[in-house]
Amino acid sequence: DSSSSSSSNKITSISQTRAGENDVLPTNGLIIANKFKILPAGQKEDDSEEEEGDESPHSIYLLLGRNGWGTGVHPTTRLCLEFLASPNIIQGIGEVILDYGCGSGILSIASLHLGASRALGVDVEAEALVTSERNLDLNG
Repeated sequence: DSSSSSSSNKITSISQTRAGENDVLPTNGLIIANKFKILPAGQKEDDSEEEEGDESPHSIYLLLGRNGWGTGVHPTTRLCLEFLASPNIIQGIGEVILDYGCGSGILSIASLHLGASRALGVDVEAEALVTSERNLDLNG
């Protein structure tokens, strides 16, 4: 039955936050590759701080602008996040990440959580750059 929701990651038609290109982020978050928990920015104060060495997913909070794509819902974003979470991709030894078409900045934020030393976001949409910068600030 497609109307039942047994998974907290399931996308439903209720309690959603909309982003660009009809991406919909469930308000209870979306876990990707057991490494990232994507949440709307409004949930930041409700979430506990991650502790050093904690194996729980890295929380990524997103302010979603009108054109700030990248919630983790779209298959391409999800695939990129799964790739970044793969062993030996980011080893924390000074990697610099280019986030080309950065949208919300989700890939930059994920890379920094995993130990990249820097992330450079590029986008043709001015609003996406503003949204991406705000999301980077929000995620420290």
